[in-house]
Amino acid sequence: MINATSTLPDDLQELKQIVRRYEHENNLLREQVRLLYARIFGKKSEKGVADSYQCPAAAL
Repeated sequence: MINATSTLPDDLQELKQIVRRYEHENNLLREQVRLLYARIFGKKSEKGVADSYQCPAAAL
């Protein structure tokens, strides 16, 4: 999904679609990081529960 600037489309709508795909991928990766932080650094008794944990990477 990496595009060199020379291969980017000139059409504005196509560029917006590329940005949306990258934003979606970024959100998925942030959620994965949040869940991994919760699993690794969460309370021992609640190690499997990641819903309430906010990792420092979420602030990026």
